[in-house]
Amino acid sequence: RLLAHARRVSDQSELSSADRECNLAGSLVRTGGQGSRWVILVDDVVTTGASLREGVRALSASGPAPIGLATVAATILRGRNLEEVCGPDYLFFPGPANVKP
Repeated sequence: RLLAHARRVSDQSELSSADRECNLAGSLVRTGGQGSRWVILVDDVVTTGASLREGVRALSASGPAPIGLATVAATILRGRNLEEVCGPDYLFFPGPANVKP
């Protein structure tokens, strides 16, 4: 585990995209792994990408940036896709939820 909360944050479920960014800004700190060359940041559910962006910021502030992002599920709002949410530097693979019958 390389990240920890530096301060308490509010529940995000009812927050707008902008409020989620404010809620998480500066909330995570790197707690180890400064010598790590390979870091993959994992989030259980991506909605706006605020948690992933804060994780990337915290990890990058004191060591190498993550080389990849992983998530179990994505709930993308208003027609946005994962590349728009997390940025073009990360590669995403469509999962079974993205396959149309």
